[in-house]
Amino acid sequence: MAIDAGIKDVGHGQLLDKKTLQRMADEGVFLSTQPFTVCKEPQLDDFSNSKLALVCKGTANVYQWAKDIPTLKITYGTDLFFAPQDVFATQAKQMERLLPWYKPGEILKMATGTAGELLKMSGPNQDPYPEGELGVVKEGAYADLLLVAGNPLETLDTVTNTDNIKIIMKDGKIYKNSLN
Repeated sequence: MAIDAGIKDVGHGQLLDKKTLQRMADEGVFLSTQPFTVCKEPQLDDFSNSKLALVCKGTANVYQWAKDIPTLKITYGTDLFFAPQDVFATQAKQMERLLPWYKPGEILKMATGTAGELLKMSGPNQDPYPEGELGVVKEGAYADLLLVAGNPLETLDTVTNTDNIKIIMKDGKIYKNSLN
C-alpha cells in the first residue's frame, strides 16, 4: 500500500518478502535497512527477544534475497539520532555486520553513493547539499573524502577501525590529518 501511495524509501523492512523487494526495485523504491544480527539482548524480556529473533531472521532473508535483485537500491544506515557519543562511534563498525552477504565495496557503496542518491531526493527545501552531487568523486561534487590505511575494497576495517582513517575531508576542508 505504501508503494501504491508513492513512497520512495522503506525504512527497516526486515519483514518484507522477496516479491515486495522485486517490486521496490522495479519502481525505484529504496530500502534503508539495518543489519539486525544480534538476536537476543539480555536487557529484553522473553517477548521482546522473540520479536527480535523474527527481525534477525528477516534481516538475513532480506539481504539474501536482495543479492538476487541487483537493481534494488539499498542504503546502509542507522536511526540512532539521539544516542550518547560513544554509541555514535560504533555505527561505522556495524557495517561489518553486512559482510556475510556483501563485499566491502558493495557495503561502502550503500553507505555513500546510494545513500547520497537517496538524500538528494529530499527536495529543494530539505536537501542540505543543493549545489553538488553526493556520494561520488568527480568535479563539482561535494569533497567529503576519507583517506585510509589499506584498501577498503578488500577489507572493511580500513574504514570501520578509526585508527586506519588518516585524513577526513568535508566540503573540501581537512578536519583530520594524521599523515604528518
